[in-house]
Amino acid sequence: MMNCGLYYLTGKLLAALITAILLFETADTGILIIRMLVFGCLFALQLLLSLIQNGRYQKWGRLPQCGVIAWAFFIGIEQVFVIAAVAIMELLDELVPDSLFYEISSVLLLLLWFLYQPETVLLLFTLVFVALLLIIRLIEIKKQQLWSLNLEQREKLAQMQGKLEDMKVYARTVQDTAAMEERNRFAARIHDKLGHNISGSIILLEATALSMDNDSVKAKQNIKTVTENLRRGVDEIRTALRQERPKRSRLGLHEVKKQLEAFQLTYGRKIRVETEGNLEKITIPLWICIQDNLKEALTNMLKHSQGDTFFLRICCMNKAIRVEYADNGACFYESPKEETGESRGMGLNAMEERAAALGGTMLVTGGQNGFQIVTVFILNGGEYDYGNHCG
Repeated sequence: MMNCGLYYLTGKLLAALITAILLFETADTGILIIRMLVFGCLFALQLLLSLIQNGRYQKWGRLPQCGVIAWAFFIGIEQVFVIAAVAIMELLDELVPDSLFYEISSVLLLLLWFLYQPETVLLLFTLVFVALLLIIRLIEIKKQQLWSLNLEQREKLAQMQGKLEDMKVYARTVQDTAAMEERNRFAARIHDKLGHNISGSIILLEATALSMDNDSVKAKQNIKTVTENLRRGVDEIRTALRQERPKRSRLGLHEVKKQLEAFQLTYGRKIRVETEGNLEKITIPLWICIQDNLKEALTNMLKHSQGDTFFLRICCMNKAIRVEYADNGACFYESPKEETGESRGMGLNAMEERAAALGGTMLVTGGQNGFQIVTVFILNGGEYDYGNHCG
């Protein structure tokens, strides 16, 4: 049920004032004052009970309402129709379900009008006043609905934050466990393949040192055997490191995605990453350049773009590598004119300098479809020739 007690109390006080004004010239002044004082006392009692924040008001708070209605019938409801209508609406609001409130209130007020036939002026004031109270009631219902929805959203948000923290802890645990398992696996591989080889070589060298003076031929043979064992051990170490070391493209792309995911989590912008071609052609210096320029492009989006999605596209072709940083925010960028001495901002200049240091070029465009920064690097024989540009 809906409880607009304070609104209705205020409305009843105004209704009493309106009734007193309308009846001032036709009723005896002394009797009118006594009647209004009785209504005022009942209203004050109800207000006092409504301010008591406990369950007793639910039990006793209806007595003043019933008293108001009974007193209105006693002195003549046709004279205080406004007060009676408001009191009846308030009582129905607490006793009748919301789905039936308007129907029952309308039927009851129409029945009272047919039975008592109040004056036309009093009836018009009643209709206007009841309409205002109904509007207040609808506003209060909407406010409570929004308040309840707000509380539910807060609870859901708190639950989601709790789950997020649990997932972060779980992710760190899984990451630590995976790292420990990887270390144990690598240690076992080194021990099994290389440990026995080196231990045997040490024993053989110690035996060679004891027999070098007595049997030089055997000592030379032992040294040759030890040399072959150690050479095999070195080859096994190289093979193990080559197999265990992640590919350059996988490592570089992982760092880029990690940077973009942190940006999405912090600022709530969407991200999209697209790759094409053999990323192994991208060297470590070029990956560093891509990551530094990506950081600058993300900062530029936060400062100047209203877009909600950031795009990173890396395309490895036969003789060139194309990297595009873009967002979907409308932009009216104009390329600076050399003859006027204009220049790009510090961030774009830094990106262009990093690209130029690796022999690349940069193009910046903007419009209604978004803002794009494109860098192109030329490859030499399938690999980027950065030796002449990095010193």
